[in-house]
Amino acid sequence: MDIESQGFHVIEIQKYHKICNLPQPFTTSFFNLLMDIEQGKYRKLTVVKGLDEFLKVSDDGVIEDAREIFYKAIKDMMIIGVSIIFVVESDINNIPINPMVENKKLSLIIPKQPDMRSMEPGYLYYPIV
Repeated sequence: MDIESQGFHVIEIQKYHKICNLPQPFTTSFFNLLMDIEQGKYRKLTVVKGLDEFLKVSDDGVIEDAREIFYKAIKDMMIIGVSIIFVVESDINNIPINPMVENKKLSLIIPKQPDMRSMEPGYLYYPIV
């Protein structure tokens, strides 16, 4: 697992704390991340907390709006080599092909399927390609 590689990472909080030796990442909430992306503010490495809470309280329309924000910015993020690490408190073990957090599919937010080779208990990786 290369947590700093370009793309979207979803990792359980316990697993994150075990490997938390990242070089001073920028930490933000899910809502602030969306605002930054809309404003074109990208950072090479960002740790995001609250994706599971966002999915829990949001309806399908709000989730679709968030997905569109990511989708519109994906090319810019790819050029910069952005790595976004979503730290979640929800269990993501025994991962099906379309993983879920808070009983909502992550594909509703992240505009592609995870890299199946990188899947392991408590961790998913979605490369930006």
